[in-house]
Amino acid sequence: MKLTEEADEIARREAPGTAFFALFTALVREGASHCGLAELAGTDRRLDALGERAGADLCGRLQNLLAAAQQAGDVRADVGYLDVRALMSACMSRREDPLEPILGVVIDGLRGGTSG
Repeated sequence: MKLTEEADEIARREAPGTAFFALFTALVREGASHCGLAELAGTDRRLDALGERAGADLCGRLQNLLAAAQQAGDVRADVGYLDVRALMSACMSRREDPLEPILGVVIDGLRGGTSG
């Protein structure tokens, strides 16, 4: 799966925060263009199970990158994985282009050093 390979490559070569936000953005873009993925992306664990069965544990990769980015101080420590999934779902539900305004707002809100 292209996204899996992309996630692994980003994680190898980039800082934790950069890698997390790159995968977050790639998943949102993919989900926005594929309604089925967007519908499964919220807090529902079906996306995790589907990805694991397909051998594409993108959710696990996202969780690992989230933890690393939080440890590095690049992502707020008070945001959990399910919060990230809900934000992804909200971004994916925006069917109109461009996605940049909503992605920018969400990414700015997730950045470390921000206290809600």
